[in-house]
Amino acid sequence: ALSMFVMDIPPGFGPRMTLKAVPECEIWSLNVNKVKRNVFEGSQGAWIIPLEAGSSSHVELAFLRKADKLGLQGTLDVIVPETGLASQTLRIGVALPPRVELLVAEGPVSPVTGDGVALPKEFVGKPYFFGRSFYKGEGMTLALSYKEPVDHSPQPQGNKP
Repeated sequence: ALSMFVMDIPPGFGPRMTLKAVPECEIWSLNVNKVKRNVFEGSQGAWIIPLEAGSSSHVELAFLRKADKLGLQGTLDVIVPETGLASQTLRIGVALPPRVELLVAEGPVSPVTGDGVALPKEFVGKPYFFGRSFYKGEGMTLALSYKEPVDHSPQPQGNKP
């Protein structure tokens, strides 16, 4: 499961941001202001992200969590890393394979539209968006229940004499 963490950090934040590492995940990529960067490992496996000095930083962090292939139905856990940064609004986007449909999302979020959201190039599939007001920077997990619809329509019959 490839997760994308996208955040805009104000210039006064400092030269780096530290995220609590997501267990059993590896860093896929990091771009800061559209420049590829490296994530450094801090104490207790924390992820240290270098920021742009003296200006805002648009951070796109992708991390990969090994998981079983999506079956005909099931639950997919989406992990939001702990940032410790408060925000008026948190938006989460999830892309599921086009062959499955979302049934329900369990977690401290509500469905929202994806209007005006610039999606990273790694964000592929059928998009679903969720939001939360007054986010305090804590880590969270969303449980997305999905299923693959079964087509019960009759199959066309060939021309039989």
